[in-house]
Amino acid sequence: MKKIIGTLFLLFCSSVITVAQTDTTQNDLRGWKLIDGYLIEPISFDTVVTGFQVINPIERFSVSNSWLGNMGSAWKSNVFFTETPIYNSDFIFDRNFQPYVFSKENQIFYHAKKPYFDITWTTATKKRNENQLSALYTQNINKKWNVGMQYKLIASDGEFPNALISENSLNAFTSYTGERYSLHAAFMRNKFKSQENGGIIDTVFREPEFAQAYLPSASSIYFDKSFFLSQEYRIGYSQKIVINDTTTESTFNELVRLNHVFSYKDNYRIFQDEDPQSDFYKTPPLIDTIFTRDSIRLVKIENALYWTFKEIKRPNFNGRLTVGGALENLKWVNTNNYQAVDSISIDGTKTYYSDADSLMLNTTYNNFRLMANLDARTKMFVFSAKSHYYLSDIFGTSNKADNYSGDLLISKGIIVGKQKSDFFLKLHLSNTNPSIFEEHYYSNHFQWDTSFYAVLRTEGRVGLNIPAIRTKAEFAYAIINNYIYFDDEALPRQYDKVFNIMSLRLHKDFKFGHFYSRNKVVYQILPDAANELNGVIRLPDWAIYHSFYFDLNLLEKIGVEAQLGYDLNYTSRFQAQGYMPATGQFYQADGIYTGHYPVLNVFLNMRIKTVLLSFKFEHINNQFLLNKYYFAVDKYAINTTAFKFGVSWRFRD
Repeated sequence: MKKIIGTLFLLFCSSVITVAQTDTTQNDLRGWKLIDGYLIEPISFDTVVTGFQVINPIERFSVSNSWLGNMGSAWKSNVFFTETPIYNSDFIFDRNFQPYVFSKENQIFYHAKKPYFDITWTTATKKRNENQLSALYTQNINKKWNVGMQYKLIASDGEFPNALISENSLNAFTSYTGERYSLHAAFMRNKFKSQENGGIIDTVFREPEFAQAYLPSASSIYFDKSFFLSQEYRIGYSQKIVINDTTTESTFNELVRLNHVFSYKDNYRIFQDEDPQSDFYKTPPLIDTIFTRDSIRLVKIENALYWTFKEIKRPNFNGRLTVGGALENLKWVNTNNYQAVDSISIDGTKTYYSDADSLMLNTTYNNFRLMANLDARTKMFVFSAKSHYYLSDIFGTSNKADNYSGDLLISKGIIVGKQKSDFFLKLHLSNTNPSIFEEHYYSNHFQWDTSFYAVLRTEGRVGLNIPAIRTKAEFAYAIINNYIYFDDEALPRQYDKVFNIMSLRLHKDFKFGHFYSRNKVVYQILPDAANELNGVIRLPDWAIYHSFYFDLNLLEKIGVEAQLGYDLNYTSRFQAQGYMPATGQFYQADGIYTGHYPVLNVFLNMRIKTVLLSFKFEHINNQFLLNKYYFAVDKYAINTTAFKFGVSWRFRD
C-alpha cells in the first residue's frame, strides 16, 4: 500500500507543471443523475479551490455528526432535517455508510468528448496511517455512448487499538442517449471491513495507542453489491422544418415516453467476536460458545415500468404526467454461526468443539407499488408532485401493504429588496412499516421478535435563496407518530405518542476585500422535549460550521490560487448516542454528554489550473486538552490532532 501511495504521489507532483499549461475546464464535459431511476437532473463541474480541505465525506454530508471517530466508520447525522436526504433502505445498515459508498442515488453519468480523469488522494500522519483514494475515468465512444469506471479506497488504522477501517468500492457505468432510445446502467460494489473495539475504557492522561479497547478481538463486514438498468423509449414522429431554400432541420416530436427500471441489490453484514463472554454486551451469550459469528443478508430485486404522457401545453400551464408500477421481491436471511462445546474428554483435560450454523430467519416478501409524478410550470409557479402506494398481498406476502408517501415541491422566483431570489415550499407525508430487522432479529447476544405500527411522518419546509448576497434560509417542521428507536439496552422500541420537531437553517457567506467567511447554522427545537423524549431522540439545539480564510492571490497571473484559513465545527451540549457493534446500530445510551466543544482545523488550499492541493492540521485544538480525548459517541473518542495532505488532479487527454 505504501509503495502504491508513494508512486501516485510522485505522479501527481510530476504532472502539476504539465497540467498547469492547459486549462481543461473549457473542454466539453456534462454530467447528470437519475432521480427515481429515470428522471434526469443535470449537475455542474468545477475546479474551485474553496472547501477542498473538507476531506471527511461525513462533513460534506452534514454539519454535525455522531460517529466512531475514525475515517470510514459508522455514522449518524445530528441534524434531523439533513440537506442530503437519508436513503430509507430496506437494509438499515446502509444508513451507517451512506456518505461513503457508491449507490443508485448518487450515481453520476457523463458526456465527455475526450477521456476524462479525476484522481483524488488524501493522507494523514504516520501514527494514524490514514489514506483515502478516489479515481474516476470516463469517455464517450461516440456522440451517444459513454463508458466509465470509478474506484474508492479508505484505509485507516485509526489512533486507538482495534480500530482499523478498510473500504474498497468499485463502480462501472455506461449510458447511451439517442433520439428515441436511451439507456443507463451501473454496477456498484462496496465492502467495509471494520475492527469493532466497542470504544475505549481508559479516558484520562493516556496517549491513544495506550488506551484499552472494550472489545479487543471483534470485527464486522458490511457488503453492498447492486446493479441497475434504466431504459427509455420515446414514441413520436420526426418533422422537417425549412430554414431557407437550401437548408432544412429535422425535429422530433415526442408523444409519449416509456421507462423500464430494473435493480438488483445484495447486502450482508457479519459480526464476529473471539471473546463472546465479554461483559461489554448488554446480555450474556445465548449459546455456550467460544466464537460468535452473526450474519444477516437481504437480496432485493425490483422491476418498474413508467408511462409518461405527452406534455400538456397551455398558455399558462405546461405539464407532464407520469404513472407507473413496480414489483419488489425481498429475501431476508438471518443466521448465527458459532463453535459450540461438543464433548469433553473422560479425564476432563480436553474440550472438543464443533462448528454449527443456525438458520434463525428466512423470509420472502413480494410488494407491488403504484406511482404517479407530475412536473408542471404555471405563469406564477414551478411545482413537482409525486406519490406512491403499496397494495396489499397481490403476489404473495407483502411487508409494505398500505404504505404510502407523497411529496410536493413548489418554487417561485421573487424579488427581495432589489435581489432576485428563489422561494420554495416542500411538503411530505408518509406512512412506512418498520424494516424486517427492526421487528425480527437473532444473534448470539441480541434477539427480538415483535410487531410495530407503521411510522407516520408529516413534514413541511419553506426556504429562500438569495444568490447575490450569498444567503440561504430554511424553516422545517415535522410531526412524527410511532417513532422507532433503539433504547438504552440497545433494543428496538416504539414511541406510541406524537412528537414534533422544528428546525431553522441559515447559510451566509461574507466577503471583506480578500477575506472570506462561510457559515452554516442549524437551530433545532423539540417543543415537547421532556425527560421522556431524551430517551427516544437526542439532538443538539445548535450545530455550527464556520470557515474563515484569506485569499492570497499571489500567483494569479500564472493561474495559481491559494487560501489560508481555518474551519470550526461546534455542536451544543446534548446526551451522546451509544453504538452497539453486535447489531450495528446507534442507541440511546445512558452515558456521557457530548458537544459544547469546538473542533478547529487550520488549512492552506491551492489550485494550479485543474490541480487542487490541501495542507491541513486537523483538530489542532486537541493539543491544548489535558485529557486527550473528545467523545462524539459514548465510549468512542474521535481522532486527535493530525497533519493531512490532499491532492485532486483532473485532466483530459
